[in-house]
Amino acid sequence: MNRRKWGGACALIAIISAGSFVHADDVEPANFRGDPNSVMAKIDLTMGPPTIVVTEGANPTYPLSTIPPTVSGPVTGPTPGGQLYQIELPNYIDDLPLKLMRIQYSWFGASGDARTETINVSPNIPGGSIQLVDSIPPMPVPSEPNAFYRWDDFEIRPNPDFEAIQVEFINADPRWLVIDTISTVPEPASLTIASLAGMILLAWRRR
Repeated sequence: MNRRKWGGACALIAIISAGSFVHADDVEPANFRGDPNSVMAKIDLTMGPPTIVVTEGANPTYPLSTIPPTVSGPVTGPTPGGQLYQIELPNYIDDLPLKLMRIQYSWFGASGDARTETINVSPNIPGGSIQLVDSIPPMPVPSEPNAFYRWDDFEIRPNPDFEAIQVEFINADPRWLVIDTISTVPEPASLTIASLAGMILLAWRRR
């Protein structure tokens, strides 16, 4: 490779590296992103007032709720050193029973952390549940010094029309929030376990 081609290749690598350095905000997207009835929101917390970009899933079959996406904050959070943001995220209006949600947080500062304080849903139906089903501890963002991320996975039953989410960054310089949701049905394995449990309970009661 001659010097001119080598120089051009190095310049291209530098541009790509710079882009990944700036935009390494979405490290582990949900595996359902882009599926029908999914919504993805990216929230930029790095420059001035928070800004939000919402993208609908592929080939949506249900209309989005009439709630516009909003984000406000920061305000002082409940934890010392905490900054609290309030996000309202629309969903599809449908009869599917389950909402899956992944929230990714990223920030600067090795001693920092981030977490979801509350998730309020509408309509708020008695007997509904919001469960944290998986999460990871803070991890370094690949190829970006002093940047960290983590994520939480939630299951919401029944499927709401929109969520109001409070997220707190603690002793951290916030960067991005990335939120994925999808309207869906429980996986067959979950249904099988629930059915088996019901059959065992019925047999026990008959005995």
